Amino acid sequence: MRHIILTVAALVFAVGLSGQANADETRTITMTGEGSVAVKPDILRITAGVTVHETEAADAFRIMSDTLNQVADVLGENGIAPIDIQTSQLTLGERYGQNRENLNAEQVVIGYTAASSLTVVVRDLDQAGDIVDVLVTRGANQIRGFEFDIADPSEALEQARIAAVQDAIAKTALYTEAAQVKAGDILTISETAGSVDRPQQMFDMAAMGRSLPVEGGSLSVSARVSIITEIE
Repeated sequence: MRHIILTVAALVFAVGLSGQANADETRTITMTGEGSVAVKPDILRITAGVTVHETEAADAFRIMSDTLNQVADVLGENGIAPIDIQTSQLTLGERYGQNRENLNAEQVVIGYTAASSLTVVVRDLDQAGDIVDVLVTRGANQIRGFEFDIADPSEALEQARIAAVQDAIAKTALYTEAAQVKAGDILTISETAGSVDRPQQMFDMAAMGRSLPVEGGSLSVSARVSIITEIE
């Protein structure tokens, strides 16, 4: 009987400690906030391509290289700095086709294709249409799209982050008021995402016969934060 009484007493004491620990735990509410800012772009990236088909590999590579150099030289004459011209995606490969003397035979090498891309950063958007004309008339036979951007998005990101924090705080106030509890101090703030939405524009080479109007519209700079707030 004495053993049973001691066991029950120990159990009551343990429950009392657990209740005290739960009472001392910090109650919190976690809320996510989002903010965005519309910003007018101030630069444009144009990616153009040069593709050449020739019977000999050396000829295909030479013509492609000469065309790229010519395009780069003319871009420089139109105010594009060397740092804003980048060559990439250089390829040279075989082209296959049917043997005209035996259409049932396996495909054979009929020539070679050399290709490369050129990315141009245009910092004067009023000049963008003229730069496209230069690319096309001087040998670029592929325009792979426009990407408007912001040269320095730091100020816009700062505004978006402030808006995201304010959004999270407003949501916290709304939920705690609805739950009839009081929000206390903010314990942590962490950024979960921050980005600049850069939509790419594609267009048909058939439309390149005249000066192309270029409109940048606006870009969305956004941020997302998570805030943990104490509940008093």
